[in-house]
Amino acid sequence: MTNKPLILGGRDDGFGERMRAILNAMYVAKKFDLEFGFVWRDIDGENFLDGKVKSPLKALPYMHELFSDKFISRYFRADLTYSYLTPILNTHHKKSITNLLKLPYERDWGWYMTQGDLDTWFNDVEHLEYRKRIASCFKSIEFSDAVNAIFKKVDLKIKDLGDFVALHIRSGETVYDELYINMWWHCRYKISPYPINIAVALEELKRGNNVVLFSDDFTLLESVKKYLVNSNPNFKSRIFITTELKESGLRDFEDMIFDVYLMSKAERIYCSWTTGFARLACYIGNNKIISLPEYYSVSKTYELMIKFIDIDEINPHQAAFSYFFLYILAKELNLPFDMKLSYLKRSFELHENYNTKIFLLDLLLEYHQFEEVDLMIEQMNLEEKKNCLTLLLNYNLNPTLPFHIFKHYFVGASYKNISRFAFEIFLAFNDEGHGVNAYYPGFRSLILDLFYSVFNGPKCLQIAQKPNIDVYKRHSLAYTLGYAMIENSKSLWGYIRMPYVLSYLKEQHIKETDLLRKEKRYYEFYNEAHTLSVELGKALMRAHKIWYKGGYLRLIFVDIPIIKKEFLKGKK
Repeated sequence: MTNKPLILGGRDDGFGERMRAILNAMYVAKKFDLEFGFVWRDIDGENFLDGKVKSPLKALPYMHELFSDKFISRYFRADLTYSYLTPILNTHHKKSITNLLKLPYERDWGWYMTQGDLDTWFNDVEHLEYRKRIASCFKSIEFSDAVNAIFKKVDLKIKDLGDFVALHIRSGETVYDELYINMWWHCRYKISPYPINIAVALEELKRGNNVVLFSDDFTLLESVKKYLVNSNPNFKSRIFITTELKESGLRDFEDMIFDVYLMSKAERIYCSWTTGFARLACYIGNNKIISLPEYYSVSKTYELMIKFIDIDEINPHQAAFSYFFLYILAKELNLPFDMKLSYLKRSFELHENYNTKIFLLDLLLEYHQFEEVDLMIEQMNLEEKKNCLTLLLNYNLNPTLPFHIFKHYFVGASYKNISRFAFEIFLAFNDEGHGVNAYYPGFRSLILDLFYSVFNGPKCLQIAQKPNIDVYKRHSLAYTLGYAMIENSKSLWGYIRMPYVLSYLKEQHIKETDLLRKEKRYYEFYNEAHTLSVELGKALMRAHKIWYKGGYLRLIFVDIPIIKKEFLKGKK
């Protein structure tokens, strides 16, 4: 244990968040005379649309491209690794920053530093002092010759450009990469919709200000500028896009450095709520940053989205997100069902994806359009059903879904296909070891209560007893589960309550028998038995082992029909 903690900048995401964590670590280390260090993992990425859309990972510089050898030698910690987790946010939120000097530290060596604004997280970090010192920390970093050359190019460009306002239209991979497209709900305040930026640009241009548009989507920049100039030709001399301000032939990381350093020279920066790139520029330049979700009210944002959403030459991916964002606004404003439905359907028409589909299903469920939802699920193939459920239950894809997304399937659970989704949701939350319970820790009891209330609670356990069954069969887990499946499949409600029954019987079996000790004897019985009950039970056990690969979906839609068909064929 060291006497003084090491303060480490150790993020591993995009350039903005990495550098903000490093600057914060430098700030704390200098403030309290502590040791500063950083880690940096070199990553390769790919751009989109033939390079017309920049990827944050493709533009991320290698460590030796960014920093000088001297800086790396002094501060890079090859013995440590990166971390996205910064418990400092939780353990010291709204407390004194001096707590970082006290034992115990987060790690034996000290603390991973957050990329967040320290003047909002600690109760004794003064805003103006913090911002001034952060800008000073940036100037103290020894950058590579290539980066310093970019700084000089920007300084020269500023002399010609003069004062300006920056608009950062953040989208990039969040709009074009399928992984992030299926995270649109999670990224809704990270992406900056183009209609709002058009509205802000028009305001600033009408005030007589120069406006520079920044974006990771070059085609979007060109479309937005064209619209602004067409709206008033007098704006042409005062509206700029970054691709016009820099020379050709820059490497991806040089292009990105140019943008962030130029943005830092703006009088004020308009941006989305959670973009690290624009906030880094604000750190560097100690200028004003304006979050668009806070700049306009929800009703005003909705009005402007409607006004500017249908402009020419917008990529369908961009328009699809903007229509999904319109749905979010319409829901917040409690607008009529038909309006919300039209926005989701238009978004889905522009670009089909599972994020929009599950919100479309949810909206229909909320308004009790159960037959339409049931038909939509029935028309999905097995892969589509699996992907929808993966999005619902997998943290890596959409970790912040609202509770109603899960709840509404139980409201419509008297319909066959809706109930199958409700089954999967229940099974995931009922399994305490399933990751979904870590991602949504407050949901489990609510989901189980919903299931018990909708599926009639303990009455479904009455199938557990049957007279005159051979003792070995009665104590065979496969037979018991298979028999329960047969009995419950005789009615719709039995089919609906089946997951609860099977889960209960399995728990009871584990409690009453030493399953591991008797497993060999049971499998000998399984190999000899060929009843429908045993085959169904075995299929269920196989499905449970690969639940995370869609095992239960395969069981319901593939295995059970095949087993029943083979059984009937054998009987004949």
